[in-house]
Amino acid sequence: MTGGVVSTRRKITADRGRPSDCGIEVRKEDAGRNPPEDETAEPSTETPEMGGFDCEVFISFRGKDTRKGFTSHLHKELESRGISTFIDSERLEKGRRVSDLFKWIEGSKIFMPIFSKNYAESKWCLGEIAKMVEINKREGDQRRPIIPIFYDKNFRASFEEAFESHQHNIELGEEQINEWKVALTEAGKISGYCLSLKLKGMRQN
Repeated sequence: MTGGVVSTRRKITADRGRPSDCGIEVRKEDAGRNPPEDETAEPSTETPEMGGFDCEVFISFRGKDTRKGFTSHLHKELESRGISTFIDSERLEKGRRVSDLFKWIEGSKIFMPIFSKNYAESKWCLGEIAKMVEINKREGDQRRPIIPIFYDKNFRASFEEAFESHQHNIELGEEQINEWKVALTEAGKISGYCLSLKLKGMRQN
């Protein structure tokens, strides 16, 4: 695995303040249906070996939005505090398999999606958030919390444009797209953090 996984003995807490007003809601139709099974890309539901969690935080982000800016700073800060973090490298993103990625989500204690303008255009990001929501519902917020970071507050229009594009992708089924919409909406309702203008100055060049 990549150097994005940092060993630690320190715990991270998921205490948050008041719910943010940056929640996400994606327009959807028939969103309650279950997604179709895909035998070629079915993720493992078992936590990776060595018992317990492999890392404390799994960061989900859109690379071109925040990789070289905020996400990089966040990862380094967590690492400096001894908090084990999984973050994709570009090489892993190009060569990984869905089942491998989902194993690392299953093996992480806390999920931290960074919702930026182009997050919803990535099928990888949408798959990640859907898996996080699935685990959160299965095991509860106390054991497997989702802590969203709202990098861009006003990006509903860009999310809707992204889903409109997905609708025209003949490789994607309607039920798969609806699953992503439901997961994104559910995660967007969770209390999280809106970035200040000062922090957003970390944007990549």
